[in-house]
Amino acid sequence: MIVKLVLAILGVALLAAVTAAVIAAASTRNETVACLDDATKVLQRIAPDPPNGIPEEVTAAAKCVAVVPRLLKGRFRLTAPRGKGVVTCRNLEGWSAPAFFTFSDGLWLPRFGVRDMSLIVVVMGQNARQLLSTKKIEIGTDVSAIGGPIGRHVAPENYYRLNREMLTYSISKGAFAPVSLEGATIREDRRSLVAIYGRAAVMQAALSGRLPVPPAARPFLAVVDGIVQRKSILERTRRLRTYVRMVRSEHFGRRF
Repeated sequence: MIVKLVLAILGVALLAAVTAAVIAAASTRNETVACLDDATKVLQRIAPDPPNGIPEEVTAAAKCVAVVPRLLKGRFRLTAPRGKGVVTCRNLEGWSAPAFFTFSDGLWLPRFGVRDMSLIVVVMGQNARQLLSTKKIEIGTDVSAIGGPIGRHVAPENYYRLNREMLTYSISKGAFAPVSLEGATIREDRRSLVAIYGRAAVMQAALSGRLPVPPAARPFLAVVDGIVQRKSILERTRRLRTYVRMVRSEHFGRRF
C-alpha cells in the first residue's frame, strides 16, 4: 500500500514537472518569436530614410546584423539594462538562419537615460561569425566597437570607424543615433535557440548556415536583405543619373 502511494506521488510529481517544462518551452518560444517580430519592426523604422540611416558603405561591407529590439531596465536604479537580441550573418546563399543572444550593459544606467531603447549592431570584421559563435563576448575587450556613422554615405572624417569590428546604433523616441556599448556583454541565448531549433542548436550552427530558416524568421531576414539591396539599387541609380547628366552635358557642349 505504501509503495503504491509513493509511486502515485512520484507519478504526479513527474507529470507536473513535464507539464511545467512544456509550458516553459512554449513560453520561451513565444518570447523568441516576439523578439524576431520586434526586431523586424525596428529595422523597418530605419529602412525608408537613407539620409538619416545606416550608410551604404556600412551595409555593403556588413558581415552580420544584430538587433536588440528592447532594452529593459532593472527594478533598481543601478541595475544594468538587459535585452534579448537576434543576429544573422551573410553566407553564400544570402543571410543565415538567425541566432539569439542576451545583451547586458556593463556601464549601468546613466548612459541609457530613456525607458524605451532599441539597439542595432552591424558587425564588420572578417571573423565576425567566429566572434559571435562564442558563448560570451565583452565589447571593448573581446571585440572593438564604436558608434556607427549616419547618413546616405560615410563622411571622410568618419572613415576610420569602418575599421572597427562592430558599429553600434540606438533608436530612442524615434531618434536614430550612434551609441557606445563599451563594456556591454553578449551571451548565447541557448534557451531561445533550443526553443526554435531543437536540442542541438548553438549559435555557430545557425550563423554558419547549417540550420534551416524557420518560417517565423523570414520577415526579419527579408528586411535585412531589403535594406542592403535597396541601398545597392539606390547607389546604382544615382551613378546612372550622374552618367546621364555627364553625357548630356558633353553632348550639348559640343553641339553649341
